[in-house]
Amino acid sequence: MKLQDNDDLETRIIKTFLDILILKYLKKSPLNSGYQVLQYLHDALNLSFSPATVYHAIYLLERKNLIKCHGDENGRIYALTDQGERTLKSTADSSVMIQGLVHSILSE
Repeated sequence: MKLQDNDDLETRIIKTFLDILILKYLKKSPLNSGYQVLQYLHDALNLSFSPATVYHAIYLLERKNLIKCHGDENGRIYALTDQGERTLKSTADSSVMIQGLVHSILSE
């Protein structure tokens, strides 16, 4: 596999776990705006996400009651809910299973 292929694979994996990355960020840094989430993802992962991708993920997390919004049309900030905390912990507890699944998908 070429280096470019590895970069593409890494990007795909990161985008697959975008919701978990957002939850993790909001746990560490609650009450941040969508723009701050977008900036964090860019800075931490050195990847550019379209604002639409990140805001859509935020919207879905809010609909699932994993994050809550504070504010109005002049500014919105987000924080993790108790359910979001439980989901993040459950995902972390499942990391070995997730790694095994990815390994089985990618092994020949």
